[in-house]
Amino acid sequence: MGGLKRMYRGRTDIDFPKVFRKVLVVSAVLMVVSIVSFFTRALNLSIDFEGGAAWEIPSKTLTTSQATDVLTGFKLADGSKVQEARDSGGNRIIKVQADTKSVTTSRQVAEKFAETAKLKVDDIATNTVGPSWGSEITKQAGISLVVFLVIIAIYITILLEWAMAAAALIAVAHD
Repeated sequence: MGGLKRMYRGRTDIDFPKVFRKVLVVSAVLMVVSIVSFFTRALNLSIDFEGGAAWEIPSKTLTTSQATDVLTGFKLADGSKVQEARDSGGNRIIKVQADTKSVTTSRQVAEKFAETAKLKVDDIATNTVGPSWGSEITKQAGISLVVFLVIIAIYITILLEWAMAAAALIAVAHD
């Protein structure tokens, strides 16, 4: 009988108390590494959370370096993201994200992209998101997470007991 079938039927020879300490040490080390990397590398949030502008330039000739040069002219190249992609129809698109919250600056950058790529300004999709909207979304996501965890804890407590609810929440935090 295969290993998965034995596990499914509850016929395993794993001595869990014997491997408990080793697994606990590995788990603790992985958690510490995860927490340290979270605070040292931080999260790479999109413009939806931080605010900024995004442009999609449908061009066969515009290069990513030319797009970066346009951003450099507006002093927006630092921290920007420029990538080449394809849409569902197979058309080439240059996607650009930069840290500008000004709609006027965003429009000027779009005009420069259009000039560089020899396109009409209306061909370039522009999206500008303010930082207040992003912080509001982040706040609401945090509130939703806390409410969800409280509801789950109450449900498990009613269904089973409080110790199991606490263990389940610790497992969720661990994962």
